[in-house]
Amino acid sequence: MIYELRCMASGLPGHREISRYEYHQLRVARRSLTEVLSVEENYNGLLDRYITMQRELVTAILQVELHRPVDGVDFHGYSQRLAREAACLLSVGRQYLDHTAHSVSEIARLNGKACLPFREWCGKEYDERPGYRAIEAIRNAAQHRMLPSQGIAIGGAWVDEGKRRQRRHSVSLRVYPKILQENPKFKKKIAEELLGIAMKNHEDFVDLMDLIREHLTGLATIHDKLRLALADEISSWEYLIEATLESWRKDFGRDLALAANARDGRNVESVPIFGDYLMRRRRMTSQNDAGPRTFDFHIRC
Repeated sequence: MIYELRCMASGLPGHREISRYEYHQLRVARRSLTEVLSVEENYNGLLDRYITMQRELVTAILQVELHRPVDGVDFHGYSQRLAREAACLLSVGRQYLDHTAHSVSEIARLNGKACLPFREWCGKEYDERPGYRAIEAIRNAAQHRMLPSQGIAIGGAWVDEGKRRQRRHSVSLRVYPKILQENPKFKKKIAEELLGIAMKNHEDFVDLMDLIREHLTGLATIHDKLRLALADEISSWEYLIEATLESWRKDFGRDLALAANARDGRNVESVPIFGDYLMRRRRMTSQNDAGPRTFDFHIRC
């Protein structure tokens, strides 16, 4: 078997034989970084979906304020639309967890190491956060037979602030624990826990967005732990890729379409070696906050 570095774009010079060990190291680094990038892409998608959800809430408030619906028909439409948006957000959260669990397992396999305790991190958030537990149950129910929320409330009032008079609005997607208790497939303990939260607030409902924020806080905490656990290895993988690219540029001028190849009369495997995905990961990591305080805010209109 011959191992080599070669530019795969036509007309570009460059060929260098490398050892089997060097090839293996480049292969592991490249594929591990691909999995890390996939995790960041999924987390980025989760944040984007949350932003979309918040935008839809603000849009609903503006429509109600300007169109002034006078009956329950229009409100039913708003309720259905926002509940569907919430269902999309919960699905993206589940996607993040499932895909990240796969990526963590694949990184461990590639590097011949024990898998990080990702499931234990998830279990810890589940045990410690009522909102995390509730959203897991609500998402499962929404996937099979019901929407995440069963009602909506949109209210507004004029508020005097100094010499100015401002209009303040709020919107609430409501989860009614008693309705959940009527669903034989919904977890009874979760429904009882939600009923306790509602009674503590002297209400018969729980605000879905409060539960979602607590669930997303759990996901952000998990993501932060994963970043910290992989930080040293990521630095090592990136250093190897960048050192290879720099060495190639020094000898041949351009690293366009550079690949590490394993061949035996024909190409058995080709591993792309380029730097765009490194910049993409760094950019997302710097712009996408991840930690317990990420979702400690409320949208007020």
